[in-house]
Amino acid sequence: MTKNRSKVKTTEEQMLTAPAHMRNGEVKRLSDAELYDRLREDKKAAESAFAELYSRHSQRIYAYCRTVFGDQDQAEDIFQETFTRFYESAQKKREMTNVPAYLLMIARNLCLNTKRDTKTTVEYDDFHQVVEDMSPEKREMLQLIEMAMELLPDELREPFFLREYDDRPYAEIGELLGTTAVAIRIRVYRARKRIREILKPYLQEISE
Repeated sequence: MTKNRSKVKTTEEQMLTAPAHMRNGEVKRLSDAELYDRLREDKKAAESAFAELYSRHSQRIYAYCRTVFGDQDQAEDIFQETFTRFYESAQKKREMTNVPAYLLMIARNLCLNTKRDTKTTVEYDDFHQVVEDMSPEKREMLQLIEMAMELLPDELREPFFLREYDDRPYAEIGELLGTTAVAIRIRVYRARKRIREILKPYLQEISE
């Protein structure tokens, strides 16, 4: 996947350095689906549409890639490949109804394939945006939750992240993971319960 990295970066640089007026005004008022359709139009229209979609969804997709791979370079490769495949999919005249879900599906498939090929252990790292004004107590609690998440099995960790940190509906997570909304609710409940069990000794120590 690394071999495509320079090509992807070149594409992103071209898109994201488009003149400001191309991204302002009309494109910001368009829906995701309308912007996706514009990826098949002339170069200027496609560039401005891609830049707007990238600005709307890149942070979440990158956060997801980092949750799966603690290795930053590997996560960035998958992140860049995700948007390349997303852009290329529009050229095939794919009908689009849910851009965030489609991007997440691409990223997840790439992550699973990479894990399968490299037999990499999943590590959930840097899965959230750091809040600068977060209190020391909240920051410490967040670090403890991160530690507890690393101890969860994959089948609990991924639905927990998608629900609690990406705010995905149960049904959408179920569709993405190939199961039902009910099954996802159960997995998230079990993940929460397991995290509470893991954190119990630490919380007692803090309160004493």
